[in-house]
Amino acid sequence: MTTAAPNYLIFLDTETTGLDPNDGSLLELAVVITNEKFDTIWAYNDVFSFNLNENGTSIDPYVLEMHEKNNLWADCAESDIHPEDAEEEILDQLGGLGIPIKTQPPVGNSIHFDREWLYVHMPDLEGYFHYRNIDVSTFTQFTERYMPDVFAGRPTFNKNHRAMADVYDSIETLKYYHRRLRYL
Repeated sequence: MTTAAPNYLIFLDTETTGLDPNDGSLLELAVVITNEKFDTIWAYNDVFSFNLNENGTSIDPYVLEMHEKNNLWADCAESDIHPEDAEEEILDQLGGLGIPIKTQPPVGNSIHFDREWLYVHMPDLEGYFHYRNIDVSTFTQFTERYMPDVFAGRPTFNKNHRAMADVYDSIETLKYYHRRLRYL
């Protein structure tokens, strides 16, 4: 008899130099694996090496200012970690938790954006996930249109555009929708 894979939720978020993964760099990645009750099983967060003085000439001014305010540029300047190092560590952890390849979708707000960056910069990690996504922002969009009472009660956060904070915001938001929508 085979046993089913654990029902984990793999939340993730990236911070980047812009909107185009083919013409940009990953700056930060956070991954939080939870169980079905949203209890954290494992968490990972790293900032990647990036020299703004050498590579910042084509970065959108909005992104430059955003990451200046949240101190990400300074953190990247001090880092010696590269995306391929992080990818290997995360893949080892997924395997160590017994999560079979292509069984768990990634979870997050606008997760397709993060997944596009993984496809270009961390293809083995992107390929580990199921082809579907659990996009938390879809719940927000849906309830705003069709369930305004549920939408009005959703948690709100100060967006500082740092990966781990954004992951935990996604977890809290999905927990809220789970509580409010599970018995409809």
